[in-house]
Parts: sequence; structure tokens; C-alpha cells
Amino acid sequence: MEEEEKEKEKEKNQSNDSLKNLIIIIGTMAVIYFATFILWKLYVENLESHYYYPYVKIKEAGYERIKKMPFTPKGYNITLENSNITNTYTVKTKFGSFNIQTFDDRFFFFENSDMIIISYPSYDFRGVEYSVILKNGSIFKFVIIPNKEIVEDIFTFVENLLTIKILEVPELANYDYIKESEDNYTIESKGQELHLSKNLISTVGESQEYIYFMSKKYGLINKIYYLEKSTNNFGELIMISESQELWINN
Repeated sequence: MEEEEKEKEKEKNQSNDSLKNLIIIIGTMAVIYFATFILWKLYVENLESHYYYPYVKIKEAGYERIKKMPFTPKGYNITLENSNITNTYTVKTKFGSFNIQTFDDRFFFFENSDMIIISYPSYDFRGVEYSVILKNGSIFKFVIIPNKEIVEDIFTFVENLLTIKILEVPELANYDYIKESEDNYTIESKGQELHLSKNLISTVGESQEYIYFMSKKYGLINKIYYLEKSTNNFGELIMISESQELWINN
């Protein structure tokens, strides 16, 4: 009888130990799950606030997150609508309509008397894409590749793109931060030297505020390296022409 009671006590202790182990396992899993959930939320928040809009956290840059369409941002002559193609949207403005493509639901809106601009994370490239419609109905698109400088005034930036003059004989000697050799253009910007091979550059142009090194054209795409004259800031963009090279007027 005593042995039987000892056996029962042993079984009871083993059962209690198993229950304790199960509780420990469940508790550990709950802690791991909770910690993973918190870390995942932090990770997602970090992604959402990362540098889509060149080195400006997108959360702080005034974007509109669109959940329902059609959508008209307050104070703008823009309406954003779903199309029948996945990730493609129709933008209607007082100057005309056009389609855009993006994987994201965050948008920036800009408008003045001469143009309307909508921007969003690019579907095809790393960076923010800008779709511009001018008051005459002309449309063009470009992607600013992320860099350490932001475009403070997008209207001035676009106006400069629209008034690029091709330099038949580039007078780059006037700029101390640009050196030209037989094979390369060397640009000094923010303490760095950037080398552009002449084999890749088709033309050099300038506007009032920028110098441009334009790559050879691939289909509807040009890569353009731009250098701001007053600040010596250097950046890259991909120009996507919708119909004609509207961005080279002269």
C-alpha cells in the first residue's frame, strides 16, 4: 500500500512537472510571439518611414495615404481613380488625364497655375516617380533616384528640366568642380569625386540653375545626372518621355 501511494505521488509529481513544463513552453512561446509582434511593428514602421522621398522620411513629408477611390485631395484640381489594371490608376486634372503605376498607396500632390504634379513610389525603379501635366496638356514623367539631398522646390526643378539647352561645345571650364578628360567627366561634389564615362553620356546641357549630363537613350528612358550650380549638389534621375522630348526645348 505504501509503495502504491509512493507510485501515485510520483505520478502526480510527474504530472505536475509536465504541466509546469507545458506552462513554461506556452509562456515562452507567448513571450517570443509578443516580442516578434512588437519587433515586426517596429520594422514595418521603420520601412514606412524610410527614405522613399530622397532622404526625407516619408511620414514627415506630407504624403496622403489613399484607401478609397475616387479621391480628390482638398484644395487640388486632381482626382485619383482606380483603373481596371492592377496597380494602375487614372489621374484626372483640369489640364487633362493620364495613367500612373505604383505598388504603394502613398501620394504627394503639387499644383500651381502652370502644372499639376503627382508623385508616388515608383513601380519600376528605386525612387519616387513624378508625373507632370502642363497646362497645355503635355505630360512627362521622371524618377528621382534617392540621394542625400532633397528637391526643395519641385516646381523650380521641373521648370529647369523644361528649359534645358544642349551645349554643342560645353563650356565646363567655367566650373571649378567639373574636370573634363578625354574619357571622363569628373565632378567634385560634397567632398567626393564622381566619374562619368563619356561612352555613356550623349549630351551635356544646362538650365538657369543646373548642369545636366544626359545618358544615351534606351527606348523611352534617359538617365540624367544633374548638378546644381549654386550648391554643387549632385543627383540622378531617370527621365521617362511620354510622347516627345518635351524636356529639351532649346
